[in-house]
Amino acid sequence: MPRKNPQSTLQARAFYSITALARIGNVNTYTLRRLLRANGVTLLRAQRVLFVPVTEIQAKIPPLWESICLVAELRGDPMRDEVC
Repeated sequence: MPRKNPQSTLQARAFYSITALARIGNVNTYTLRRLLRANGVTLLRAQRVLFVPVTEIQAKIPPLWESICLVAELRGDPMRDEVC
């Protein structure tokens, strides 16, 4: 049985790092950051790391949020029902 990569699961959080979201979506961080900024998503900075509040993704880019939820569902992530 294949082991799950803990970095690839969607865990319930108030915000996600751009790196984590890019890994989940299988895109590079630069592309994701451009997409978020182009859609007016507020990014939070903690030193060198950029974070994205979940509420921003849900409100400003619903198709991206639906994609994140679909990925979680396809992976059989148990947190999907709580997050999506």
